[in-house]
Amino acid sequence: MTRRGRWVAEHWMAIASPVTLLALWEWASATGLLREVFFPRPSTIAVHLRDLAADGTLWGHLSTTLARIGWSFSLAAVLGVAIGLAMGLWRRLREGLDPVFAVIYPIPSVLFLPLVSFLVPPGEIALVVTTAVTSFFLITFTTTHGVRQIDQRVVEAALHYGARGWRLFATVLLPGHCRSSSPACGLASAFR
Repeated sequence: MTRRGRWVAEHWMAIASPVTLLALWEWASATGLLREVFFPRPSTIAVHLRDLAADGTLWGHLSTTLARIGWSFSLAAVLGVAIGLAMGLWRRLREGLDPVFAVIYPIPSVLFLPLVSFLVPPGEIALVVTTAVTSFFLITFTTTHGVRQIDQRVVEAALHYGARGWRLFATVLLPGHCRSSSPACGLASAFR
């Protein structure tokens, strides 16, 4: 068996399931089983996507969306890591903010749009802040738990050898929390 044949044999389910789903969707929309207004045919979507790409509309909207996601994630990461590190280090701060976060986190981020519209000017800034809310909580939680999982003996040894402030942060806390927070940053960027 060739290399390509082995790959297909190992991954046939991953290939067949989306193709089958698209074929069933096309059939159901064409026969009226699904209302085409709500579930347009995949072939119709592909034609519209091709037309939008050809006239440049798709690329303008895509670049705007990617810029918003980039700014949102950057804002969430900077604030989330800073507050998460502080919460991981200081028990009183953690005890004070945990109940607030527990109440706010389950609220869908789109519901923050009216609140954000009162606090910041409407437009791009409001959309970026609203999008950053969910990622902020995920990053803050994982950073807090990442700092709390750092072996206290390592922190005490660093303090004993004079690591304080920025040096403690850069040589012990940041690398220590990254082990558990890096996967969460990826999750937070996808979960918006």
